[in-house]
Amino acid sequence: MEFPKPHSAKGLLFSLLLLAGSLLSPAAPIISEILADNESGLRDEDGDWEDWLELYNPDPDPVDLGGYFLTDRPENLPKWRIPDNTVLQQGQFLLLFASGKDRAVAGQQLHTSFKLENNGEYLALVGPDGVAIIHEFSPTYPVQFNDASYGVEQEPVTAEDILVDVDAACSTHVPPDNNLGISWTQITFNDNLWTAGFLGAGYDRGIGYGDLIKADLEQVAFNQSSSVYLRVPFDLDRTDNIISLALDLQYDDAVVAYLNGVRVTSLNAPGSLGFNSVALSDRPDTEALDFQAIPLNSHLHRLRVGQNVLSLHLMNSAADDDDLLVRPQLSAIRVTDLTLGNQAYFATPTPGQRNGSQEQLPTSEVIFSHRSRTFSDNFEITLASTFPDEVVRYTTDRSEPEATSPLYTGPITITDSIQIRARVFGENNAAGPIKMRSFLKLGDANLRQFNSNLPIIILETWNRGDPGGGNPMDGFMAIIEPDPETGRARMTDEFDTDTRVGLKRRGSSSFGWPKYSMTVEARDEEGLDKGITPIDLPRESDWVLSGRYQFDRALMRNDLIYELSRQTGEYATRTKFVEVIHNVRGGPLTYTGDYFGVYSLTEKIKRDDSRVPVARLDPRASREPTISGGYMFKKDRLDPGDSGFNVGGLGRLGWVEPKEREVSSRQRAWLVTHMNKANAAISAGDGVNPTTGKHFTEYIDQFSWLRHHWLNTLAMNVDGFRLSGYYYKHRSDTNGGKIGAGPIWDFDRTMGSTDGRDDNPSQWNGSGDSSRTWNDGRYIWWGQVLANPDFRQAHTDLWQELRENVFSTVNIESVINDFARQIDGRDPLGANAPALGRSPAERNFSKWGNTSHRNEVRILKQWLRTRVGWIDRQYTAKPLFSALDGMKQPGLVVAGDEFSFVGDGVIFYTTDGSDPRASGGNSSPTALPANSNEPIEIEGTTTITARARNGRGLTAWSGPVTAHFLIGPIADASNLVVTEVHYAPLPPETSEELAAADDASDLEFIEMKNISTETINLTAVKFAEGLDFDFTFSDVTSLAPGEFVLIVRNKAAFEARYGTAHSDHIAGEYAPTRLENAGEQLHLVDGIGNTIANFRYSDGPPWPEAAGKDGVSMVLDSSALPDPDYNEAGNWISSAIIGGTPNADEVMSGFSGNATADNDGDGYPRLIEYVLGTSDSNPNDTTDRISTEIRSMEGQGVLTMSFRRISDTVNVTLIPQFSLDLENWFGGEEFVPLVSEEAQGDGTTIVTYRASPPQQEGVPRLFMRLRAEVVQP
Repeated sequence: MEFPKPHSAKGLLFSLLLLAGSLLSPAAPIISEILADNESGLRDEDGDWEDWLELYNPDPDPVDLGGYFLTDRPENLPKWRIPDNTVLQQGQFLLLFASGKDRAVAGQQLHTSFKLENNGEYLALVGPDGVAIIHEFSPTYPVQFNDASYGVEQEPVTAEDILVDVDAACSTHVPPDNNLGISWTQITFNDNLWTAGFLGAGYDRGIGYGDLIKADLEQVAFNQSSSVYLRVPFDLDRTDNIISLALDLQYDDAVVAYLNGVRVTSLNAPGSLGFNSVALSDRPDTEALDFQAIPLNSHLHRLRVGQNVLSLHLMNSAADDDDLLVRPQLSAIRVTDLTLGNQAYFATPTPGQRNGSQEQLPTSEVIFSHRSRTFSDNFEITLASTFPDEVVRYTTDRSEPEATSPLYTGPITITDSIQIRARVFGENNAAGPIKMRSFLKLGDANLRQFNSNLPIIILETWNRGDPGGGNPMDGFMAIIEPDPETGRARMTDEFDTDTRVGLKRRGSSSFGWPKYSMTVEARDEEGLDKGITPIDLPRESDWVLSGRYQFDRALMRNDLIYELSRQTGEYATRTKFVEVIHNVRGGPLTYTGDYFGVYSLTEKIKRDDSRVPVARLDPRASREPTISGGYMFKKDRLDPGDSGFNVGGLGRLGWVEPKEREVSSRQRAWLVTHMNKANAAISAGDGVNPTTGKHFTEYIDQFSWLRHHWLNTLAMNVDGFRLSGYYYKHRSDTNGGKIGAGPIWDFDRTMGSTDGRDDNPSQWNGSGDSSRTWNDGRYIWWGQVLANPDFRQAHTDLWQELRENVFSTVNIESVINDFARQIDGRDPLGANAPALGRSPAERNFSKWGNTSHRNEVRILKQWLRTRVGWIDRQYTAKPLFSALDGMKQPGLVVAGDEFSFVGDGVIFYTTDGSDPRASGGNSSPTALPANSNEPIEIEGTTTITARARNGRGLTAWSGPVTAHFLIGPIADASNLVVTEVHYAPLPPETSEELAAADDASDLEFIEMKNISTETINLTAVKFAEGLDFDFTFSDVTSLAPGEFVLIVRNKAAFEARYGTAHSDHIAGEYAPTRLENAGEQLHLVDGIGNTIANFRYSDGPPWPEAAGKDGVSMVLDSSALPDPDYNEAGNWISSAIIGGTPNADEVMSGFSGNATADNDGDGYPRLIEYVLGTSDSNPNDTTDRISTEIRSMEGQGVLTMSFRRISDTVNVTLIPQFSLDLENWFGGEEFVPLVSEEAQGDGTTIVTYRASPPQQEGVPRLFMRLRAEVVQP
């Protein structure tokens, strides 16, 4: 008899586990694995690569490790205590970080108070008495290596299990439309109406596959549909012992496989699927007959005890193709036993999982006695290997060590700058990894003393001169970051980054400058790209050292405009100011010969999630949607050897990513065709492509184009658009596949630089051959889109919007001042030799021309002040509200008050939230005209949207101004409270939820409540941080006393889960924004801008952790009212209901409060104590309240569980359950029948249940638990 899959009810569950016999028995856990040199492996919750160790319980019984100790000192055995209630089940692992962070809270990531030494040290697990050594590495564990672990071999005894065979039962369906979505891939989908059959499935009108096909699909698919859906159900009695999963497929022509509703592989299929999708290409029969093996180990966790389903979307290359086939075999490797072996190294660490056996480490790594560093006095270094039969060979000419390289025989004396590359050689000259250290000699006193408030970058080219513009020159780079305590970086400090690099000179006109810019490519010891994270910048291998010399004497023009771009919401490369020491002549480093000045370490424009977030283009992509993106290209000089491509309206463009040599002819043709379609729309008089019917704003991303234009225009970039003009194109399933403009690049000849063409800030265009703002034949698109009245109005609106924040003089000068403090920050007295200068800027200009940096900053500021003022005057200003006597300003008013406008021309306004300007440029039919100082009476709460119109033409209209005149009482912090935040809901489950929701975030909501005795006005209440939602013109703008209002991410998804009873209380949706599961800042303000709630929640302690998982919401404890401190984590609790309680208080008849709390520390949560009738303030009243006993029934021993419970628990359901393995639990009358029920006359009842597995005999152990569920009314 098979156990059914347990059903998870909608409610919060709490379980109290009782084991037959002794709950916890003594066991002998071991330290099963350690990693003492974590360079790039597992991160902790802080994102740090900390060392770690792993404990394993090989005993058949559970062990509570609470009270055990870990230590790295034999003289201090009880050094770090494992927290109570850290229970390790049989065969279970416990991962702990050896970080020194000392965190010991059960259920959270554990961190010891000590770190692990990679050179080896003592390590032991000590018993609760602080004396008995349970397991130890004594006297020390051996030397450890980068990202390799060490521990106990754990060799599994395994067997293969075929879960789905090639002739398994299946059901098939030819979909007529997209109505099923992906619901058909779910376990719960009802396929009773599908056609039943057996694998393989398909048809063959020739002679290729006939013998393989059992489910013939020719009648339903051939010449009718290119797609067929298949479902193959299978059952599993257990999953915990499966360690490997693989899918082998014969298929023709394409297949996408789903395991329990999740896509696990896609073969020759398009990225976006529909009911009639076709394969990307036609597969030869010879390939189709070969089984293709797909490892699915990353999807092991998707297997379930009970029913599972393998779903297959089979596709042909065309509906009339002559053959179609799919034959899957899903197989698993199960562990049948586990054997502990010797201690060994593992090249592939397995934190929290079984170790393997000794992995091939051909030789150990070289152990250097010293890290890379600078030095003044001669010293010796030693090289070592781990094992006695190994030798170390090394080079000092930067070449790769070979078996014939010099043999290390003794200490090496370091007398001058040198790079040593070394590796270990073992038996048969097996070579270990190459390791490198560079030692740089400081040749004068000034450099030995040298320190800076900026990071210091040292470049060494080993006497090979300056880098050129061809192949990168091999070199070395070290970065010394300022000490967090002193704020200074010193030449004698340890290196924070040290790496081999390739150096290449950059620039066109700037190529020959004595202070030149460079491309820096970080390399590993194999000469391949190596990602580094210098100065807290995101990981990347390619960098730019930008050296401003001639045009930008303020040294910050690029950095300034890039920062402003990021503030507008458009990515621009991140930069860090540094001082550079660059040795191109060999010999010791000297200040006089090697100081190169102030540079900006700058990201290169690259495609990745933290930079330009376009998807990577698959080199094989040949059809939509995969061929439709992502591309990056530029209007600029072409890379050497490139030919670029031509597009009408933009001319010749160059490839950025992928590189020209990587782009297929089909991809090139597709992009050129698409760009020319966009050109047809842009050049059309009405902006609509006459063939496709699409407006040009459906081809280009207006958001990025407007910002790109204003950033270049603000700075008067004389090279803008015609040079260094970057563009990107998303795939069609992202942002509509639109063409984006940016990132901006190269702004040294801007903002009043010494170039001269940008001298006059009071004109649109620079002089000479400068780029033209409104119309330029070198990039026609820009002039054409800006001639469109609606696009141009959006352009005007954005300028006036940005002038209120990012482009305000206050903000611009704040950024400039911050940069100036870094570049020209005064050194402490005596920090450096007086002759060098007192700041990075002084040192830079002492080297590269005598200039006052402060004066250069003043010039930059004055130019920008003049610039923004002049641009402001080219536009009709936004209307203002009159301050004349009797005229009211926006805010709290009473009916009958009056307001009036002040502005140029005629002012048009609306009161319904619509734009007073109609598309095309006329006034809207709903707009009301008003003259300056003309009184307008306020009859009720009114939201005004107004523009001024002065004359005609593209710039006649001002940007919009929106203001609220509010009739009280208005919502504020005294009457409106945030009562519930559901930020981590369960994923969509039912067919209704799956149809409405894309993912779990669509089921989020926030609940607020009116706690006053008056109806309150919600107009203009909005989120200033976190979410994008404004109650103005929402579906709920007033709230009665005691009522709730909800904002949801997806209303249809919310109603699919919670029904429509709450719909009248939903104000609206806040998509596309979402609540971050890890926590974020939420700031709710009232209609006049005052804070209602401003807090940052978290899914970690001391915040209620349950709210971050398992579909539980975060609820404000009613005890915090009426004046809650939202930032006090203790004022929040986890909801007692899975899914939360939208539109209701978290107070229920029978049980209320924090169900997970355990105030008396007796191990019984408050909900369980409620059921038992005990108190959560008395740790002694639960003794013997629940008991287990083996009773003789029906001639055999039966495990029973008895407990005293209150007779009426109202909203709590009790479900006794049993398990054989502590993973899969079973309840209900069939498996846990009621034995007896005895009322005690005091409102309590003693009930007894028995575990009744299908086969009592041969069951070695049984476990019982009591599950309590709070059921939503």
